[in-house]
Amino acid sequence: GCQRVAFIRVKCLNGFADGINPVCSQDVLYDGVLIENSTDDPITLKNQSMVPDGPPCGYLTQNIIITNTIVRNTSHPAIKFGTGTAGVFRNILISNCTFEQTGSIFSIQLMRPDIPSVPERVIENVTFSNIVVRNSGKLFDITSLDVVRPVIRNLSVSNIIADGVHGMSQICGLPGAPIQNVDLSNIRVRYAGSACPLWLEADWVQDLRMNNIRLDLANQVDSAFSFTNGGAVELRGVNITGLTNQAEAIRLDNIDGFAVYDSVASSVDRYVQVGPAGANNLSFSGMDFRHTKVPVSAGLEIPAGGVFPVARNIRYSDLSASPRIKPNEVFQAQVTLANEGESGFARVELCVDGKVDGGKWLWLDRDEIRSVELATSAYYVPGEYPLSISKLTVAGQVLAAPAAFEYGERMEVVAPAAAGETTRVTVPVKNIGGAAGDKEVVLYADDQVVARRKVTLQPGEEQHVVLEHRFSESGSRFLRVDDWPAWPFATFTNTQAIFSQTRDRIIIDAGGGKGKRFCNGDYVTAYIPRVEGDFVATVRMLSQKATSYASPVGLVVRNDLTRQGAESPALAIVYMEPMYGGQQAWQADVSGDGEIDSTFYGQGGYPLWFKLEKRGQELTAYTSYNSQTWVIPQVAWDNGEGAHEGVYTIPSAAAVQDVGLFSYADSVNEEMARVEFDNWRLDQPLPLNALEFSELEVSKTQVGLYEQFTTTAVVTNRSDREGPAKVGFFFNTHEPHTRWLDLKPGESQKVEFTLSPMHIKGILWLVQRDPNWIYGQHRVTIGNATPLEINVRK
Repeated sequence: GCQRVAFIRVKCLNGFADGINPVCSQDVLYDGVLIENSTDDPITLKNQSMVPDGPPCGYLTQNIIITNTIVRNTSHPAIKFGTGTAGVFRNILISNCTFEQTGSIFSIQLMRPDIPSVPERVIENVTFSNIVVRNSGKLFDITSLDVVRPVIRNLSVSNIIADGVHGMSQICGLPGAPIQNVDLSNIRVRYAGSACPLWLEADWVQDLRMNNIRLDLANQVDSAFSFTNGGAVELRGVNITGLTNQAEAIRLDNIDGFAVYDSVASSVDRYVQVGPAGANNLSFSGMDFRHTKVPVSAGLEIPAGGVFPVARNIRYSDLSASPRIKPNEVFQAQVTLANEGESGFARVELCVDGKVDGGKWLWLDRDEIRSVELATSAYYVPGEYPLSISKLTVAGQVLAAPAAFEYGERMEVVAPAAAGETTRVTVPVKNIGGAAGDKEVVLYADDQVVARRKVTLQPGEEQHVVLEHRFSESGSRFLRVDDWPAWPFATFTNTQAIFSQTRDRIIIDAGGGKGKRFCNGDYVTAYIPRVEGDFVATVRMLSQKATSYASPVGLVVRNDLTRQGAESPALAIVYMEPMYGGQQAWQADVSGDGEIDSTFYGQGGYPLWFKLEKRGQELTAYTSYNSQTWVIPQVAWDNGEGAHEGVYTIPSAAAVQDVGLFSYADSVNEEMARVEFDNWRLDQPLPLNALEFSELEVSKTQVGLYEQFTTTAVVTNRSDREGPAKVGFFFNTHEPHTRWLDLKPGESQKVEFTLSPMHIKGILWLVQRDPNWIYGQHRVTIGNATPLEINVRK
């Protein structure tokens, strides 16, 4: 720890490490500092110590001023608190700064609760003001993952001009420990990223105020804000343009207190959507809803009196409804509303047999007359049902029908597929008919019946049916219940776990204690056992419930996934973890002792595709955001050797290995981490020598650093079988981009790669440390075609 330190007009250029990081320091000034081309965090405030008892000043960072400072050309956050965050951070001012070509702009990573003697985790009184941002990552990345008693409060962000922001921002606290008292004001943002479902997620935040905010989301973002599990949210003068109109402008779920004043979301049909956990005490003032079809989309999730202003003088007339329905159908009703008072919201309720069973909130202008449609839940038991809205009543009837059955959305699977162990499948079954009936549920393994159970269900009744079987031999089996997609995996866990699938997704709920890493700790896996020879495994990770900054999910290969350490060497894992808003990693046991000794870390995001390729004893990982263009991670260290592109040679890799999906929670709070996957594939790749490349062309031979050029070639499958073909784009000996094509025997396809030298430089930042290496003559090719030359101009 240091006190009274000033960095004035200091330049930190082309560093292969962090920039300037004060640790447990007080009264520190940055003034006129330039940090450029940093390959790790440029400015990070930390509280940590190599001394067991900590530094003499204690775990305290206080009175920090960062002003007139420039950070540019780094993939890491411009300003970050953490990851070492023991103790207290307070009274921190960042002002009059410029951040260009960086990762996240303002990042708080409150984590690593591994100092028992220092239980406090506090960050408070932080001001971030007068900032210019150009072509950088997300604006906010503020989380308090996996800390027992975290406190983040009193954050002020103002006077920000952000031109070219990429990715979804987040301000996320924890249950029982919300982030408190956040002010965002006078902010201008132009989004320049790819398609994104959301611009800002605020979860477990209390007292959040947004004033004079202008968002241009470039027709790439579905929703501007999601506010969940908090309250006292206030928006004043928040103007949003460029939403896709594929979703609502604002999402609310479990929010108590939401006020909007004088705000606009252009060209959007639905302004606010309320989720199933509901919202209360909503108010709107100075709003023009004339061009918004649905100002607030909510049914009974908002209680009566929960939205202001209220239209208090509504006349109802002309009630009609579907007179007869079949079992498992809903009653549809239509009624006319006439607002004979001031403009406001009205809660319209549909009652069945005197009980509320449907409704919605509506905005009605003064003197507006509108016809409204409402629906109930599904009904099953035949009979007469009176339907009413206000004082109006009509008759409804459910017709008689025989029993009929359907399966629910998720099937749970516990499938060790080991000799003598129980394979268990649980599937929900519902009677959607109008009479009681019997349903036989049958479990198939490789199309052979291995278990069956009959249940009797009343109309509308649902049961979870459990089917069990013990196999006499180990091995992978395709499990199926009736028309459900087959479950192809064996499963293994040494902690809590639930495996399930929907019609198109694989879901893993995984436990796992803090710090119990994969090599010799807790993990959960759904895998294909004993895969012979070469293979390529592919999956897309759709979403993850973060329970820790280091709760990983991804693909794994190992000689035996039911054993750990030296008993089962040749471990290799490619995964994503929530750290820094999403961090990729590619790790392997090269030495064969069962321990990770090679690793790579890089920035990522959700959703993300993973691919893991094995050829002999070589393993290669790939990641992609679109499943079209793949990147091979670089390796940061490998048994003490230098960085290289991420192809591992693992001498202990057996000819037969297990491969599949894995996860664990890494949670200090004993939470379960949920991850959802889809598009799982396991294939045998085409041999590289079976691919013929021809007609190589490059669109330009002279290019600038930021200028794109296109390289094309024709690839032909000369083998006698169909399969996935690896097609690499090479820049000298490096392979910055790869495509995978499914080719039939004799089939040819034209393939192209479009990149700029700056993009290539960014991909290869770890293996090419000289910032000027990209300039000059370079050879480019696709596959094994004869290379062509291009020149990159300065």
